[in-house]
Amino acid sequence: FFFKTPMFTRILLVVLLVCVSSVFAVGQCAASGLDSSDVTKCIAPCDGNGSYYTLQYTDYTISPYPLIIGEETTITLTLKNSEDISGLSAEIALESSPSFFLNQVLEIDDVCEYAGVDEAECEIPEIDSVELEYSLNLPSLIFHIPGKYCGHVLLKDLSGNTLTCLHFNMQLDAPATK
Repeated sequence: FFFKTPMFTRILLVVLLVCVSSVFAVGQCAASGLDSSDVTKCIAPCDGNGSYYTLQYTDYTISPYPLIIGEETTITLTLKNSEDISGLSAEIALESSPSFFLNQVLEIDDVCEYAGVDEAECEIPEIDSVELEYSLNLPSLIFHIPGKYCGHVLLKDLSGNTLTCLHFNMQLDAPATK
């Protein structure tokens, strides 16, 4: 008798709605154990220490951190490479974010072609240490929601061999109000 009452039906629907929305809102992220509040602990190699990969990062800086919507951010990576690489493909995956509709995977088959870089300039030689710096500005668009963004970046050569993989769990903040 209890199962046929309108109150039971409403309770069941609310419980189901809460369960389903919590799965979508929270998401599952392999990097969720990284400390998003600490710039020195928000990025890590997918394999734990990075020794498995051909292209390894030895250091990084992100300034300012946390990332701020509408402000320029500079990311500096120090890398070492154990073999010559010609061409890259990339997979950037948001596995968990403040809103489930932001969780998606961006695949770029040829990073050099995508960025408009000549193939001859897109070779990465075997090198003990090189520093790369990239500045970006996250514009104040409707889909940039402040909060934690968790996922991974996977780089492969054009033959599909994994070169490196980084997990990230980063904080994105709204600009300060005046």
